[in-house]
Amino acid sequence: MFTANIPRPYLSIYIKTLGGSPADIGFTSSVATIAGLFLYPLRGFIADKVGHVKIGGVTTLIYVVSFIPFAFAPNWQTIAIASFFQSLVLFYSPILSVLQADSVPAGQRSQGFAIAMSVPGALGIISPYIGGYLVDSLGIIKAMNFTYLLGFGAGILVAILRWVKLKETLDPSNVEQVNFRDIPKLLKDSYKSFFETMRWMPTPIRDIAILQLIKIFFASIAGSFWILYATEVIGISTYWWGLTSAISGTARLIVSYPVGRILDRVGRSKLLKPALLITPLMPIYFLRNNRI
Repeated sequence: MFTANIPRPYLSIYIKTLGGSPADIGFTSSVATIAGLFLYPLRGFIADKVGHVKIGGVTTLIYVVSFIPFAFAPNWQTIAIASFFQSLVLFYSPILSVLQADSVPAGQRSQGFAIAMSVPGALGIISPYIGGYLVDSLGIIKAMNFTYLLGFGAGILVAILRWVKLKETLDPSNVEQVNFRDIPKLLKDSYKSFFETMRWMPTPIRDIAILQLIKIFFASIAGSFWILYATEVIGISTYWWGLTSAISGTARLIVSYPVGRILDRVGRSKLLKPALLITPLMPIYFLRNNRI
C-alpha cells in the first residue's frame, strides 16, 4: 500500500501530461474496469479450484510487472493498455479478502477487517503526500518514473512473501488440477456458476450488490477528475492535494478500529444507514469550494 499509493492519485495528471484529453482519462478508467469485470467470475472460480494462496502469489507477481509500462510510458495509450492488463490480472484482491475472512472468527470479523485495513493503511497515509511532493519537485514524468519503479520493487517482495508466508484456508480435498489451456471452458463454467449463485443469493445480499453497482457507477464518472478539479479550478498544488489525502487517511485510520468494535457489538445497519446518508454530502461540499 505504501508504494502503490504514491503515484495512484496523480495518474490523471500523468495521462494529461502524456497528451491525453479528459475523454482519454475516462477511456483509460473504463478499459481497466471492463478488464476487471470480464474475468471477475473466473478468478474466484480458479481460486476455489487450485487454492487461494497459490493464485494470490502468482497473480501478485504478474500484477507488479504492469508497473514497468506505467513507469516508462511514452504516451497515454500505453497507460490505457497497462491499466487494462493490470486490471485483467488483478486476481488477488478478492482472494485476500476470502483469506482474511476465513482466518478470523465470525464474531470478530469487523474488528479483523478493521485491523487488516488500518495497519497497512498507517504506512500508506503519507504516500499521497510523498507523491505530491515528488511531483512538485521533480515534475510529473520523473516523479511517476521513480514511484512506479519503486512500486515494482516492493511488489516483487510482496509476491514472494505472500507465496511463502500465507497459509491456505481452502480444504485440500477440494483442490483440483485446472487445465489453463482450456480457457473457453473455464469461462463458460465460471459464468455459469456466477449466474447460479445470483439465483440463490439472499435478497439482502442482492440489494447490497445493487447499491454497490449504483455507487461505483456514479463514483467512477467523476473519480478520475477530482484531482484535476482541485488543481485547475480550486487552484491547489499537487503537494497540498497529497497533504489533504494524508489527513483523510489519518482520520480513516483513527476511526477504523473503534468503529469495527462498535459494528460487532451493535450491528452493522445501525451505523451504515446514517453513514450512507451523510456520504453524498461530501462531493457537494467539495464542488462548492471553487477557489483557494
